[in-house]
Amino acid sequence: MRTGSGVATGRIGAGTKLRIVDTLLTGAHEPGTTHHALLGAFLDEATLRRVDAELAANRYRTHEFGDSVLIERGIGSMVGQTENTHRRIA
Repeated sequence: MRTGSGVATGRIGAGTKLRIVDTLLTGAHEPGTTHHALLGAFLDEATLRRVDAELAANRYRTHEFGDSVLIERGIGSMVGQTENTHRRIA
């Protein structure tokens, strides 16, 4: 990275080699969205599918509706938060 003006054109997703960020705090995102594709840089496909199923089964709210997830790269874990509760998802 370097400072300067310009337009960012890169996309982060499955196959992206992360060099700076190891942890991501984000909202829960629906499969098929670009935000969901970003999660693929942190979690392998099988883990991401398990997380999607767990989020759906526990009625987490997606996108801007309030539920958050903490994803740690390489550990294969994801922690979700809904209202005032925390739970390990995968």
